[in-house]
Parts: sequence; C-alpha cells; structure tokens
Amino acid sequence: MNGGGQFVESFTGNCSALYFRKMTGKYFIAASFTLVLFTLSGCKSKKGAESASKGIIRKKMLVAAEIEAIKILTLPRYAKDGEAWDAYAPFATDPDPFLVIRWNEAPIFQSETLDNLVYGTATELTRGLPHKLTPFDQTLLLEVFDEDRISGDDNIGYMNFKPSEFHGKPVILLTQGELQVELKMKWYYE
Repeated sequence: MNGGGQFVESFTGNCSALYFRKMTGKYFIAASFTLVLFTLSGCKSKKGAESASKGIIRKKMLVAAEIEAIKILTLPRYAKDGEAWDAYAPFATDPDPFLVIRWNEAPIFQSETLDNLVYGTATELTRGLPHKLTPFDQTLLLEVFDEDRISGDDNIGYMNFKPSEFHGKPVILLTQGELQVELKMKWYYE
C-alpha cells in the first residue's frame, strides 16, 4: 500500500477489533509490528486469566485430629507443697503420673498410670492410642495427676490447648512450669 492508500485491518476472535487508516511506508511496518505485539499480548493475558481460574486448587479443610503418641518429657521434682510426691507412702518417693484430657469437664481420654516415674525420665504413654480427638476445634484441658491410692490424686499440672490451632504440625509441645507433655499428632483433611 503505497502513496497514501488506506489500510484497514480487523482482528476477530477473543481480541477486540482494531482499525488503522492512512498508513504508508515505514509507519505502516512499525504500526503493524506494534499492532501484532499488542494483539498477541492481549490474547495471551486473557488465556492466562482463564487458565488460572480453571487451575485453582481447592484448599483442604481440617476434619479430624488424632493423637498417635503421648510422651511426658518432664515432671516437677516436688509436689506443690514442697514434699516428695509420695512422701507418706512407704518405700515410694516418685510420682505415679497419669494423664486426662477433658472437654467441658467431661473426660474424653485417660491414660494408664506409670508407677514410680523417676525424676528426669521421659516416658511414653501407650494405652488407648491412637485416639481421635472429638472435638478438635474446641479448647481442651490436659491434666496430669499423681495417683495416690491412700488419699486423693494430686494434680501435677494442667494446660489448656485448642488442637486445631496446631494443625499440620506433627508434634504439639505443652508446657506449664516444669511439666512438659508432647503429643504426636496426625491430621485429617478433606
């Protein structure tokens, strides 16, 4: 198209129609090149937006939490009154711990009792595990007691925790003073 002729080009499809008039010589080539780049980039971004929306992965929702293992890592050396744990029991000075998990004051899990756990010894509780926590999205109370057959059980310590706040973590470490309890967790998603 030489000598001031008119050039009209229409693009169809996903791209909007564009028109150029009165293009000649080098202006025609520059304008054509710009138009091609503009059109390709416009079409490409539309396709990118479409494929991005089709490729959205639905976020999985936490549906359950399970305690696979419980380990008492440390206990206080002495009872709250400063005495040895079983000070009045013959031939025993070490605590006999057991663990209870409660929701709204009702027990939802209770471990076995470990007899005469020596101070500084970490030990694993095994009875009743694995155990699915129901509910897992509410605040639970974990209590550790020293079993006393003669008098009432002594509270060694307690911790409140909401399992869902730890979701995805393989281990939950709960601490109150010298008391440390580790929960090995398994999480279920849908």
